[in-house]
Amino acid sequence: EAASPAWRAFEAAPLAPRIAERVEWRRAGRGGRVLAIDAPSGVIETEAGLIRADVVNFIPAQSAGAIAWEAGLVDSSGWCPCALGGRSIIRPQALIAGDAARRADRTAAAAAAAGRRAAETLLAL
Repeated sequence: EAASPAWRAFEAAPLAPRIAERVEWRRAGRGGRVLAIDAPSGVIETEAGLIRADVVNFIPAQSAGAIAWEAGLVDSSGWCPCALGGRSIIRPQALIAGDAARRADRTAAAAAAAGRRAAETLLAL
């Protein structure tokens, strides 16, 4: 299974090699679904059992933004499927720029590059 953008960002962080052995990544589909939280005692009950932790970071499921959903550009993956040049596969008249594209790299540089490609596609019409 491919690593999530959040996990890839964590692995790329300068401190990651020193703290990776102290970090446990639990996805909802792999026992990480939270059933109960006892914050004062630092205990979280998950489908995979109890977790005792000093720090917990909850990262919600990521997907395309509300405007993409409203426009009907999102598929069952939660992202916008695109052809080359950023043209929507669901609605070919639409261009997808930025990280809403299903296969996008979710970085600022990649979003800027996608915007340039979309502009180039529009100018070529």
